[in-house]
Amino acid sequence: MKKDGSGTRSLRPTQTITPLAERLKIEPETTYSKGQEDAAGAVIAGNSVPTLVCWQHESIPRLAAEIVQSSDIAPDQWGDDDYDSIWILAAADGGRQWTFTLELQRLLTGDRS
Repeated sequence: MKKDGSGTRSLRPTQTITPLAERLKIEPETTYSKGQEDAAGAVIAGNSVPTLVCWQHESIPRLAAEIVQSSDIAPDQWGDDDYDSIWILAAADGGRQWTFTLELQRLLTGDRS
């Protein structure tokens, strides 16, 4: 949920990213939430540094499409039972060309994240 109380009521993305943010000593950006993929995508696409995004999985395909301004680069669905995938969007040529890579977290039984 955004700091102003609007947007989605789910805290899952923030709960997911907080331990990493604390370790890196950075504050998570919570300006945008589910339903604001267009605005978030524009900001993310304009970043000049690598950006890690934690988003509700059912809206990630739309966010990816907004970032690259095309629905053709990434899958159009994120499986309801997929909690292990990492989508990587890489910009080239000043953001005019994008590549998509799917990675898996690959945790094993007993591993800690």
